[in-house]
Amino acid sequence: MPIILIGILGYFILLRPQMRQQREQQDRINKLKKNDKIVTKSGIYGTVYSIDKEQNRVTLKIDEATNTKIDVTLNSVEYLLGDDEPPAEKKD
Repeated sequence: MPIILIGILGYFILLRPQMRQQREQQDRINKLKKNDKIVTKSGIYGTVYSIDKEQNRVTLKIDEATNTKIDVTLNSVEYLLGDDEPPAEKKD
């Protein structure tokens, strides 16, 4: 009986929050469209220039003056600016 209880507790503490985060990440990717302002997980601010979902790639324009563009993976999108407040910084 205790082993079953530990398994159920582990599901609610570990697996369920991880599945929710994956669902939220997929929703962010599905909502992306051209000219959205985003921040990547590495902290790069940019504007979506193009999206290629088949190759798991998004091209970001990071500097308007020099027309600088970079390619990043779709999974590296952390959040959309203007959608809601960015997540609070984690404190160690």
